[in-house]
Amino acid sequence: MTGAPSVHRSRLATRLARDETIVIDGAFGTMVEDEGVDVRNPLWGSVVLTYAEGLCLNDRIHRAYRAAGAELLIANTHNASLEQCKAYLRKEADSTPISRRSFVARRRSRWR
Repeated sequence: MTGAPSVHRSRLATRLARDETIVIDGAFGTMVEDEGVDVRNPLWGSVVLTYAEGLCLNDRIHRAYRAAGAELLIANTHNASLEQCKAYLRKEADSTPISRRSFVARRRSRWR
């Protein structure tokens, strides 16, 4: 799909109203783990949002789901709550940067 995000939202709303099937991406954490990332941490698969190479992996996984037919990409922030971020980073942390990184990575892969 191409075009402005608001166009996509209205297409999505229309399809949902018609009770159409929409294919979304899948087991993101499992894909991260399959790439060799140690997900035994409070952030699980969202840990990739904390470092540059991880952001590249996050982007590659989104692209792989798109190539497989996913029409809707969800953010990889399942365990990225403020509490989990603090536990992982072991300091006061604002979860906004991680959530924003995920959104930007998802959006970047969506428009490629």
